Amino acid sequence: MKASDIQVVTLWYRAPEILLGSRFYSPAMDMWSVGCIFAELAMRNPLFNVKDELTLIDEIFRIMGTPNESIWPGISDNKMFKGFHNRFSLCENKFRVFHGNAHPEIVIADFK
Repeated sequence: MKASDIQVVTLWYRAPEILLGSRFYSPAMDMWSVGCIFAELAMRNPLFNVKDELTLIDEIFRIMGTPNESIWPGISDNKMFKGFHNRFSLCENKFRVFHGNAHPEIVIADFK
């Protein structure tokens, strides 16, 4: 990982690490963006069609579930997560894509 200015990604594809103030860039952040773009291609709509960062992180947690230590080690030490934790609803991972506009040849699994 390298330290850098992380405001480099289009909002809709921005990884949670960036939204929570990471100062280090890693390939995982690129993979998050690729996943968002793939979902957009499959659904023919953006996965996270939002206008601001706070709404985006809320939407990510609503769909993917609120992170905890077992799935994101160190998240409880993140200062931004601690500061906003009460704002985030505690959501389970409910990533299911049943979208009428999705291409019929693309099957998106039900992740649990």
